Amino acid sequence: MTLFPYPKLIASSVDPSKISLTVKGLILGLVPVIIFLAKVKGFDLPESSVTEFAETVGNVIESVTAALSGAMVIVGVLRKILVSVGLYKPH
Repeated sequence: MTLFPYPKLIASSVDPSKISLTVKGLILGLVPVIIFLAKVKGFDLPESSVTEFAETVGNVIESVTAALSGAMVIVGVLRKILVSVGLYKPH
């Protein structure tokens, strides 16, 4: 669970700590386009490979935002501690 939700545009309406199904669907919807462009350029990509790649991109986005969220929490807690003991003065 992330403490900071995704931006409203990409956040799930059911669980703001996850990417919306709409965004995941858009990413997966790019699969046929990627396959078509690859074939035009002479590559032969199986659809399953591109689908797995699209799902991996979604998972990476979730992981990165979760890590950023955790870092923000840690920095916030450390700053709060430093301010409370007088070692840091906000601007």
